Amino acid sequence: MFVTNPNLHRPPGTGKTSTIVGLVGAFVDSRPKVAAPISVGRATAPGEVPPVAKILLCAPSNAAVDEVAKRLKEGVRLMDGTLYVPKVVRIGADSAIDIAVKDVFIDELVESALSGTKSTTGSSDAQARMQAMRTEIDTLRGERDLKRLEMDSVVSNDYKRGELNVELKKIKSRLFELQQRLDSEKDKAQQSRRAMDAEQRKMRLKILSEADVICSTLSGAGHDYMSQLPFDFETVIIDEAAQSIELSSLIPLKYGCTRCILVGGASLSLSLLRSR
Repeated sequence: MFVTNPNLHRPPGTGKTSTIVGLVGAFVDSRPKVAAPISVGRATAPGEVPPVAKILLCAPSNAAVDEVAKRLKEGVRLMDGTLYVPKVVRIGADSAIDIAVKDVFIDELVESALSGTKSTTGSSDAQARMQAMRTEIDTLRGERDLKRLEMDSVVSNDYKRGELNVELKKIKSRLFELQQRLDSEKDKAQQSRRAMDAEQRKMRLKILSEADVICSTLSGAGHDYMSQLPFDFETVIIDEAAQSIELSSLIPLKYGCTRCILVGGASLSLSLLRSR
């Protein structure tokens, strides 16, 4: 089955972005309300709340995506005329995103959400301890090599060689102890990084699940974590569609899209296969 959707193509400055903002407002106002499951005797966990229906908004360039994201941050009008500020999340490469939308960039949102739970001081202290141990290990290795050279130079004095051997054993014992402690610190740091990575993945999923609009370039919509999200994007809006190539326009449509709106897309087909 095929479904035909609007294709809006007008010259610059004729209100295409305003139309997108209006479409988002209409979408937010008309989408079904999500009912959280109720469990008697306990509070509903955040992970048990179904994700709200959301729009995937794309464009071929970062500049076009950021422009629409900036407008959406100002709010959209609902059917009754009230202003609603949608939860907008911008995904993509940090270096390519406009400073004006950094506050809704996914990495910034994750870092802000976790800033109260992660201990940067603890991480810095661990790095300082490991660096101090590495420095001492290097120093002891130098002393060990000097003691070995000194022993090799002493041929006929057994007493002196015995003293040097005792000192060499002490250095080797200290080296072994430090290396064991350094390995232990490395293991702890690795476990901490894995735990932080897991927390970041969990928070990223929570933020994207609660978003009303996720903004991305066409190619950015193919990011690995997008394919791992436990929800689909039934509605996709592609801005500046005439400037994209057909193959790149297919990328955001792979997430269960049943309605695609092409803005500025005179050169693209209006007929899209309904996903089932």
